[in-house]
Amino acid sequence: MHEAAAVATLVAAIVLLGFIVPLWLTARRLSPRRRLTSLLCPMSQVAVVALAHVAVCGERIGGVSALTVAACALACALLDVAVLRAIVEAEGVGAAQERARVAQEQLGAQREHLRALERARDKSSRLREDVAGVFAAVSSSLEAGEKDRALELLDAGGARTCAPARVPCANPVVSALLSAKADYCDELGILWRCTCELPERIDIPSVELCVLLSNLLDNAIEAARARVGAGAFVSSTLSVRHGFLVVRVENSYDSRDKVADGSAEGVLPERGWGMQILGQLVSSRDGELVSSGDGRVWSVRAIVRLDG
Repeated sequence: MHEAAAVATLVAAIVLLGFIVPLWLTARRLSPRRRLTSLLCPMSQVAVVALAHVAVCGERIGGVSALTVAACALACALLDVAVLRAIVEAEGVGAAQERARVAQEQLGAQREHLRALERARDKSSRLREDVAGVFAAVSSSLEAGEKDRALELLDAGGARTCAPARVPCANPVVSALLSAKADYCDELGILWRCTCELPERIDIPSVELCVLLSNLLDNAIEAARARVGAGAFVSSTLSVRHGFLVVRVENSYDSRDKVADGSAEGVLPERGWGMQILGQLVSSRDGELVSSGDGRVWSVRAIVRLDG
């Protein structure tokens, strides 16, 4: 009886070990932590059967008891499948919740972008109305034969409606974008500093260029906005070096707000979602994205390879 029980427990242990292999392969989609968790039950069953085998070989337990242990372990192995299925479903729920969270962050970023577009639209509407008023006044002066008056109106109206960009830059797309960000900083009471040394033409699609700059600057503005007050600032430097676009953005922040990881209230999800976009863009152009902070100033440097 003891010999039969010893053989039975040995076979049960081998069967359980073989059963662990498909379980491990099935759990490969799980995170490492949950994958190990899913194997605790079958591994404990193998350990129990192995101990029963050693005990029955040493005649420390009876053959019937050893056979009962082996039978129970094999029966419990069927439950391992249900346990693994529950763990896989839990992992799926967690992934769905994470996707929902990311989607919510994206929605928040899109809403902020929409508000920026609305501000730009309102500014354009006011500019159009100003230009229309100037032209109407000039037309009236010309009809009345007042040429000098018409010239004065053109000079005054041109200076008012065609003011130079806030941020001088040879590249018109970048100049317009930086000027808009500068105006936004003025509205928020944030000190704006910028140095742009980009040429008129730059070998990178305008869409990618705007995505890069908008994300970097919006991140910095929203981080500084969380602690608007004395010393709140956003500073940026743009240049081209050896075929690479180099952008460095710094902003004030308070380390207690945890701006670096995006957990500060009111900070856009750019430190999560937006930074992922930046990372993908930089990686696609053989570049580098580095960020650091000392508790008061947060700095991000992006380097991307230009075409050509």
